Amino acid sequence: MLFFKFNLRRTPITSYEEFVDILFSLEFRNSVKTLKEAVSLILSAGKEAFGFPIPAELLNEIVREKKPKNAFAYIATLMKEVKEAGKNPILIVDELQVIEDLKVNGSLIYEMFNFFVHLTKEEHLSHVFVVTSDSLFIEKVYNEAMLQGRADYLLVDDFDKETALNSSCPRDSLMMRLS
Repeated sequence: MLFFKFNLRRTPITSYEEFVDILFSLEFRNSVKTLKEAVSLILSAGKEAFGFPIPAELLNEIVREKKPKNAFAYIATLMKEVKEAGKNPILIVDELQVIEDLKVNGSLIYEMFNFFVHLTKEEHLSHVFVVTSDSLFIEKVYNEAMLQGRADYLLVDDFDKETALNSSCPRDSLMMRLS
């Protein structure tokens, strides 16, 4: 398994460009020139990656065109290559509600959920976990995103007192798994 983890609360996201900065690893932007190099870098990363490596030229095009579908197409291609290399990609997106109101040719969050369904239900390329502690957001997603039958909602409830005192985990969280 290979985990791709994104915490959208890590830095403020007020624009598409800032969103793309979170998706695509700043650390490896200038070190890969091709998709093959990006896949090789991911496979050598071990069990987790905190961003997708991308050739700088392609990233500039994705930012310039402001078409999330191009970013998602690249990510899907990358995940397909990773899966064909024998690793099972798992995408974990924490604090998705941060981009709830971000618009890029329409609602970015709507595009993201369509992409998640594509990765999981259509292409079977990965599992996707969307994690949030914002119960109003998850209720809105449940009611508006038409994911009934396409997603499992897992309540991660309060821990018992002993676990809570010995853990740095958030006390209340709601996780949605698309698979």
